[in-house]
Amino acid sequence: MSSRKKIKWGIALFLVVGLGIWISCRWSVWFGNPPEFPYETRPEPHRVLLTMGTNGPHSRIVTWQADTMAQEGKLMVYMLPEGSKEIAYYYEASCEVVETRGGKVAFYRAAFNLDDLRHSVNGYQFSVKTAGKESGIYKISLPDSKDATSFIFMGDVQDTARGLSHNLFKAIDRQHADADFWLFGGDLVERPIDGYWQVAFDDLDSIATRKPVLGISGNHEYLKGLVKQLDPRFGHVFGYYQNSKVGDNHVFSFAYGGARFFLLDSNTDAWNLPAQRSWLKEQLGACQEKWKIVVLHHPLYSNKGKHYNPMVKWAFADLVKTYGVDLVLQAHEHVYARWNDKDEQGNYMAPLYLSTYCSPKQYRLHFSVPEDRIGTNDRFYQRISFNADSLSIWTYTASDHKPYDHVCITKDAGGYRVADAMRGAPQKVEISNWFKLNKGRHLKEYEKEIEDWKNRQ
Repeated sequence: MSSRKKIKWGIALFLVVGLGIWISCRWSVWFGNPPEFPYETRPEPHRVLLTMGTNGPHSRIVTWQADTMAQEGKLMVYMLPEGSKEIAYYYEASCEVVETRGGKVAFYRAAFNLDDLRHSVNGYQFSVKTAGKESGIYKISLPDSKDATSFIFMGDVQDTARGLSHNLFKAIDRQHADADFWLFGGDLVERPIDGYWQVAFDDLDSIATRKPVLGISGNHEYLKGLVKQLDPRFGHVFGYYQNSKVGDNHVFSFAYGGARFFLLDSNTDAWNLPAQRSWLKEQLGACQEKWKIVVLHHPLYSNKGKHYNPMVKWAFADLVKTYGVDLVLQAHEHVYARWNDKDEQGNYMAPLYLSTYCSPKQYRLHFSVPEDRIGTNDRFYQRISFNADSLSIWTYTASDHKPYDHVCITKDAGGYRVADAMRGAPQKVEISNWFKLNKGRHLKEYEKEIEDWKNRQ
């Protein structure tokens, strides 16, 4: 064999070996699904969740699970007039038996509308029943008549043991008791496993039945593989998806308090995204509300670099600009980052992009997008409020529940403006102990990047 052929074969062998090593290193990331051990579902109603309905801002859906076979299910709404309790309304529930890797479970879903209920001075309660077995009785927190609407937003939670987020959620609920609903930006559960769903419901506790809780899909709600599979429980826990899916895309749009929300499914397979893009384009074009808020798990402009999430960017990035979206809420990258594009004069341009997380896992900040404010080494959550005049975003650190970021968007005949209350304030850019323990091989270059960033500041 000639020297030239030997070189060619050597290069080919090197490439094959290198490719094999790379695939081996990435195999778990692409295809690794932890096993789901067999589980048994209780016969009485449990994991009860109150969420948004699909017929207007005051429509609600209640979901729950019970046993492993389809049986008669009912939702009872109780009025609470002075001095007595009466059942005002019965609603029949639909049922679907869902099979997972660890077992099967019957999911129930019933819808009602607050506008259809007779006025009750003391509010309403509800309970659910399956095959004669009844749940507890839950008080519904009604929307306030105040001018402003507010909600709690959280990125990745991924709790692995009850208590990590349970106490945090209770503290947030106490501090922001008047929030109208809670919205999770994907990866609410650590993996699509029954035990982790139980952790999520334990964390939510009474919040799950007092006020609407919504979620979008993240990569941790999916089973990995050449073809991705969303956990079949997901669309039944968040029952609004049953009437709003577009093909295999779990998408949902709803109006609330002068804003319209567009919930996307960014982890779906690439061939599903054109249909999702068409849906979003149609929904944005028909939107009559003042404020437009898009929610998806994967950032349109990744903190990791401009080449990340290319299909998600192709599907949605131009639409949020063309149709005047005001706010894009994102998660996934386990850093806090907030920014707007700027025009030639340095004025903010819509939309405002915000990436956030509320997980103990804290990844690397790459300083690759033109952030207006960033944060690391904590867990973050948002309280977002809006009325006819402005949209205000407060970000809090979970460690002390103190404000870390605050911006206010106004939009009128004068254009789109962002008032940044934290411009020039100190930013928390630190390497977490989690990163040092789990990603230590990148520690030195991460330290250098932080030092370079500080020098630029």
